Amino acid sequence: MLSLVYMLGAVAASASESGFADYLFGEGEFDHAILEYHRVVYSAGDRKDIADSARFKMALCYKALGKPERTAAILENLIDHGSTEIRKLSLFEQGLLFFEERRYALAAENFRTFFHNHTGDPLARDARYLLSASQAMKGDWVASEQAITNLLSDDTFAVPGRSLQTVLNDLKLQEGHDKSPALAGWLSAAVPGVGQCYAGRCVDGIAALAVNGAMGGLIAASFLNDENVLGGILAFIESWFYSGNIYGARQAARLHNDQRHTDRSQAIERELRMDIIKGDYEPAIKALFTVEF
Repeated sequence: MLSLVYMLGAVAASASESGFADYLFGEGEFDHAILEYHRVVYSAGDRKDIADSARFKMALCYKALGKPERTAAILENLIDHGSTEIRKLSLFEQGLLFFEERRYALAAENFRTFFHNHTGDPLARDARYLLSASQAMKGDWVASEQAITNLLSDDTFAVPGRSLQTVLNDLKLQEGHDKSPALAGWLSAAVPGVGQCYAGRCVDGIAALAVNGAMGGLIAASFLNDENVLGGILAFIESWFYSGNIYGARQAARLHNDQRHTDRSQAIERELRMDIIKGDYEPAIKALFTVEF
């Protein structure tokens, strides 16, 4: 009897502490809320559901504080060892975290796993929608198309799914290949400026060719006129221009690739209906809290 009273008291204390921690969370006092959630975990004892819920909320606090590594570590632990509901929410939240960090391969893996493990869950369609977006972000058009096609019969996702599908089709038509930084460097090593032109920066390429060509002419003229000291100085300076030309070509290729990926991501993000995702996901999160906010 005493043990039962003690247990009920511990549960009541845990609920009470969770209420204050939840209040702090709602007020945006995330640092203080984390400390309170630690208290909840400590006082929860054998109540794994209470402890896991508090840990999940801790992860949300760290995410709000801009600490993705701490967030990911807690979520990973909950995915492996949490109670059923928290394991499910942690898997989805981790996918969102990876997606927001533009780690699309990891996000796609999370959403794919979620869909397969929780096919009948209301969030499964959200996971498939975000899976399609994640695959598209990394340029895997076939997998992205397959994921979005399976959503077109869903009343909620039919319209946003078709909008996303239209963007994906447009991007596929525009899609080129990444420029190779190594090839760009070798091209500019052979003929200064050619690597920049290959990377789509012809003005920079012409400038590199003109500068290196002019320096080469001056060096040749100096040695022909027996001005060897001047020729040596100019040759030393030209070695820096020549090296800079090669480095510039490699950087031009990297910038071209980065810009192409950025343009692709922005086009997809403009069509993503994250409000629908929140409409399905936020109620599941709020159900864990003891206060309204």
